Amino acid sequence: MHSSAGPHRIGSNIRDMIGKHFGLLAAGSIALALCVSGSLVGAALVIVEQRESNGSGSKTNINGKVSGSCSANGVNNTITCAQQGPSMANVAVVESAQQAGLLWFDGPPHELPKIPSKFAGSNSCRDPEFMTWARSTDRLYLTGIEKDVVLTAGDPDLVVLTGANLIISSRQPRSASDGTWIKCIFGGGGITYSYELRIESQTLKNTLTEIVSCDDPSAPKNCAEVFEGPAKPMPPASVALGSKSVADIRITVLSKLDHAYSGKVAVASTVNGADRNFYIGTDNTLLRWVGFEPTSEEEDWYATDNSGRWVKNWSPACGDYCND
Repeated sequence: MHSSAGPHRIGSNIRDMIGKHFGLLAAGSIALALCVSGSLVGAALVIVEQRESNGSGSKTNINGKVSGSCSANGVNNTITCAQQGPSMANVAVVESAQQAGLLWFDGPPHELPKIPSKFAGSNSCRDPEFMTWARSTDRLYLTGIEKDVVLTAGDPDLVVLTGANLIISSRQPRSASDGTWIKCIFGGGGITYSYELRIESQTLKNTLTEIVSCDDPSAPKNCAEVFEGPAKPMPPASVALGSKSVADIRITVLSKLDHAYSGKVAVASTVNGADRNFYIGTDNTLLRWVGFEPTSEEEDWYATDNSGRWVKNWSPACGDYCND
């Protein structure tokens, strides 16, 4: 049984199909293509016949191999086309790992809000769910905005943090004695961020500081773990990743002493040339923070015990023995 289409018609159809989908072959070539799930990963194209030159005067390869490039003229050439994997480029916002470990409630202890039972006895500001509850509960403030921007880049990628603007919604006079401290981190932790972006709340000017490991040759002799590089105005300073790497940028607001704030931060960045702009905080869930901290480590705080009761100076490490 013979097909009604002649050999030239079949060759033309194959050539047109490959030229349409891949744009790989010179005019007059017939090819056999092996594809995997529509991608070119591991694809091999073998030129089985070369009937005519394209007239361009280009050289013809015979029984050769071409890697990386997806086009070649010649006979019996094996062409391997490498497909780039998905980009790792990303900009994300996370709760800061280096929190002060304190919340401030704008009111007396007997008005402290009821805590969800699943947080009783832990009160951990390192728990993202607990922080979601704290940020959405009226009259609870942090001692800073306590947010980090994390840049991730693959190879090749270009991810850049270009700036941040503080948008203040409210600023009210308050002092620590007007409210109640809540302890929400028990125990310490090392520094994990690689840059600190400091925003001056009154001038709204920004500076960017790199946090450098003591292993760096420029480290001072008395360096213990990390040290700060020079503070640079931002802009023009920026954080740019051009190869496979991650950068954690802590955002710190230098607030007016004895004031309570609400607001949000507008962040400007680019990912492979495309703008990636967003807000930390929303009109419905504004960031809340205060411009003060406890006056001493001995200052009283409150935390919930295992039953969910707010108890003065309670700690999961020593329970009721911490109480006065």
